[in-house]
Amino acid sequence: MLRQIAVLVLLACAACAAPAAPSITPSATPTSVVLPTMAPVGPTILASDLGKAIPTSNATAQAAAPTRVPTNAPAVTPAAVGFEFALRPQFARDLNLVTNKTVYTIHWELNDDLSTLRGTQRVIFANHTGAPLNEIYFRLFANYPNSDGSIEIHSVRAGGNPARAALEQDNTALKIPLARPLTANRTLVITLDYTINIPRDNKVRYADFTRSEWITTLPTVYPIVPAFDDKGWHIELTPPYGDLVYANSSVYDVTISAPAQYTVIASGQLVQENPQGARTSWRFIGAPMRDFDVNITNALTRTSAQVDDITVNSWSLSAHGDSGKRALQWTVEAIKIFEKRFGAYPFKELDLVETPTSAGGIEYPGLITVASNLYADPGQLNFFEFATVHETAHQWFYSTIGNDQVNHPWLDEALAQYATLLYFEDRYGKEVARNIQQNFFDNLYEEAKQRYGDQPAGKPVSAYDEDAYGAFVYAKGPKFFQAVRDQIGDDAFFKALQTYYTDFKFRIAFPPDLINAFNVASGQDVTPLYKQWIEG
Repeated sequence: MLRQIAVLVLLACAACAAPAAPSITPSATPTSVVLPTMAPVGPTILASDLGKAIPTSNATAQAAAPTRVPTNAPAVTPAAVGFEFALRPQFARDLNLVTNKTVYTIHWELNDDLSTLRGTQRVIFANHTGAPLNEIYFRLFANYPNSDGSIEIHSVRAGGNPARAALEQDNTALKIPLARPLTANRTLVITLDYTINIPRDNKVRYADFTRSEWITTLPTVYPIVPAFDDKGWHIELTPPYGDLVYANSSVYDVTISAPAQYTVIASGQLVQENPQGARTSWRFIGAPMRDFDVNITNALTRTSAQVDDITVNSWSLSAHGDSGKRALQWTVEAIKIFEKRFGAYPFKELDLVETPTSAGGIEYPGLITVASNLYADPGQLNFFEFATVHETAHQWFYSTIGNDQVNHPWLDEALAQYATLLYFEDRYGKEVARNIQQNFFDNLYEEAKQRYGDQPAGKPVSAYDEDAYGAFVYAKGPKFFQAVRDQIGDDAFFKALQTYYTDFKFRIAFPPDLINAFNVASGQDVTPLYKQWIEG
């Protein structure tokens, strides 16, 4: 996630409600980087095109056309697919690396105005904690306080038997006591029936769970099993800023029924689009993914491009079509740079979605959202690019390599920040990167020190107020990575990040894992730098 409030301190603006973009060259003009001409985008492929040859129609004309509305023609889809369907071929075997994966089979049916959905969920939970479990928890983020949204649990069954579940943590955690302990390495099937009430124009938590005139956004609103580590179940209630989800990579089979005039954009790979009169059913496979995001719209259009065998889709309002194409180009270039620097992107598809979020952007596995106000305002073009690339970087650091975003937010956020700096360095040159580092990281950190005194970048989200969280995690945190790179050199620095990515893909990493990667790659000890920038 990239918080817009974190950069407002840096921006020269007449009013905070309409900030200019952070300067990345000495020029005073809002658009200080001249973007290269966009390459022609590839043709848009719908689910009904599965099994057909890729069309070779004019790419420019295809990109300009609106997304097709589903027809009543039978969808040509695979009869059956495995969870590897969402993965690029070289990652298919990595499903076996996810030893603690939970299997979610989810069915949703939305009503005509998208104000409610009925959900049925079958969860196969495998106990790989190493000890017997007397209870299993689910997080209910749709119940986050003051959001006007809610999830009502109608029934819970564990092992086929009714279970007495109890709400905790201001109704954001569901405790399911087990009739008998679930021993290590055994599985349990849990089924839940529920209704989710979707709020209209919600502004709480970056307006990420909301229903507007042009889009309904449903981020991890289904019951999700939280991480269990040496501290037990993670059910703490986070502040109304920062990220919510700390979960293991899992596998998803999600079917969503919605009125036929809408398009469903979700994490994972679309495997079936089934028109049924006034409604359409959409089926997605996602694996391995830490959470699952859904967006439903009758207004966004799609432009697509290919990066090798990866399809990148940019979804934007028709009025923001040029911005959507520009964001697509940034995402494509970011994927190329991050694959070179860190390792291959795992999924067949990445969706970039314009939403009304008040954050700069929010990351989900296989999908990123970016704020609509950035699409609309030419004065924020540079921050628009920064936010888009930052969220793309999270596909490596958060989605593929997981971490405790609640208690160690720097581990993905500061690294995504530094990865974004690398994008600007590789694409526009070191002088542009130095300007960004000074204007975005150094200045914000120095101003925060004057306001708060120096604080560690490695504290839990709840240990900061919202402004301090942005300053110390997002501005001080990336300076640790620059200090490590300066000390051990580029060869060891990037070797360490590539090893870290390979060793912890689809797993949970902790700060010592990253420090060890730097130490092993360099033959040096970067612990003093860690103590200086992250702990100190």
